[in-house]
Amino acid sequence: MRLRQAKQVRLHLVGDDEALDLLAELARHLPVATLSRTDVVPDRLLDADDVVVIGVRHPRLRAQAMRDALARGTARLVTALPEDRDADQPGARAILIAAELVVVLLPVLAEVSTP
Repeated sequence: MRLRQAKQVRLHLVGDDEALDLLAELARHLPVATLSRTDVVPDRLLDADDVVVIGVRHPRLRAQAMRDALARGTARLVTALPEDRDADQPGARAILIAAELVVVLLPVLAEVSTP
């Protein structure tokens, strides 16, 4: 199966967690039109074409980033990387979120897959 690029889905990876770098690599295999890796939530209205993953290490800043993302509209998904406790492997945390992204993007995957 070959995937074409989706025309509208925008993936925003927000924060300073190193697992976001690994997630960015994994996300290259998903049908997203754009992938951004930033320190802050986009300063615009989010809609159903936006998917936001928060990966902020400091708990207070992490909570604020989640509030900011949720307050900026109705994104298709706003989620957070599992917290980095006891030196958890960043790869495992990235894979957990990548699996969540696949589930959320299943309708898009169905649209863009070709035999």
